[in-house]
Amino acid sequence: MEKRPKIAAIATIYHKYSHTQHIVDRFLEGYGWNSRHHYPPMDLVSLFV
Repeated sequence: MEKRPKIAAIATIYHKYSHTQHIVDRFLEGYGWNSRHHYPPMDLVSLFV
């Protein structure tokens, strides 16, 4: 079994509707594309603000 890469997000600000929240949500919840739901091939394991 292949291990999924682990990544961290580093940001200067994080609040509802911020660009950072939008990007981090894509890693945590996935995203819609071409009428399908996709999950990134990596895990977000840390957030530093």
